[in-house]
Amino acid sequence: MKLKPGVRIGPFLLREKIGEGGMAQVWAAKLEGKKAQVDVAIKISRVASDPMRQKIHDTAIRDEAELLSSLAHPRIVKMLPIPARGKIRNDSVSAARAIHVDGQPWYFVMEYLSGGTVEDYLKKYGKLSIPQAVNIVGNIGLGIRYLHNRGLAHNDIKAENIVFRTPIQVGQQFDPVLIDFGIAAGVKRLAPPGNTSYITPPELLSYVYPEALAEHRANNLNIDKNDVDLTKIDIWALGVLLYRMLTGRLPFRARSLKSLLEKIAQMQPEKCQKYNPEIPSRLDDFIVGQMLSKRPDDRPGINDVLSTLRPYGSERYVGSVVATKG
Repeated sequence: MKLKPGVRIGPFLLREKIGEGGMAQVWAAKLEGKKAQVDVAIKISRVASDPMRQKIHDTAIRDEAELLSSLAHPRIVKMLPIPARGKIRNDSVSAARAIHVDGQPWYFVMEYLSGGTVEDYLKKYGKLSIPQAVNIVGNIGLGIRYLHNRGLAHNDIKAENIVFRTPIQVGQQFDPVLIDFGIAAGVKRLAPPGNTSYITPPELLSYVYPEALAEHRANNLNIDKNDVDLTKIDIWALGVLLYRMLTGRLPFRARSLKSLLEKIAQMQPEKCQKYNPEIPSRLDDFIVGQMLSKRPDDRPGINDVLSTLRPYGSERYVGSVVATKG
């Protein structure tokens, strides 16, 4: 049986597909027998005709489930145990096979986040106010600090991977959550010397970090993680995200892939103030000159990011949403 609404995955019934990537799909689902429309989100490895490719997909899901099960932070999506015989028990597991689906792919279960992504919000409103943008990055930054303090890096921060727990209403406090730890699951911990595993830059090429391009040129974006400080990749991505939220545009734009990658590798982005004159010069310089520095060593650590941004948001990085357009 193929994945579709109504298909049973363990004790859950699928309702609708809410996300899709190269190796997995994410579905909203409900616990069988419950009246609630949606209880959880389920991430399921994509079924491949090639057995080796299927093994890669399944391993990625199991690795991500293992990583998420070890994390507990309000800014990181919460993983839920798969009930054994309909109940959460000591023998509940973090990942399992979907035995009622063709290929029996692996899956795991997460909290359901109903508020949409930052990407959705940007498409609707164009850009955010300074407090809104800073509060989102500040909140997510707390989750990133939690990861960095544990020797981990997310490596795929982008607007599509930040989801609000509940639908956003004007005047309501927002609650952003970081999702998609597929690349982080492959990285696990910052590699000791001699480790030969690899990471892949974010799928959205506008977030690609320049050290990847400097090391391997535009035609090879896989880099040995011993050659880079993975925490500084997260800082770069936060800078790209903050730039976009404040200006309504990405810091690097081009008509071709080659030109885009050349700009990322060689050119400094234009000042945020060109597209949003309300941005203070000090904040602008911090984003463009430090967070988006071509040299990883010149980028700040996450603690410096949080302390520098704090005056432009609220004390606890929680703010009310006020619609902006343009």
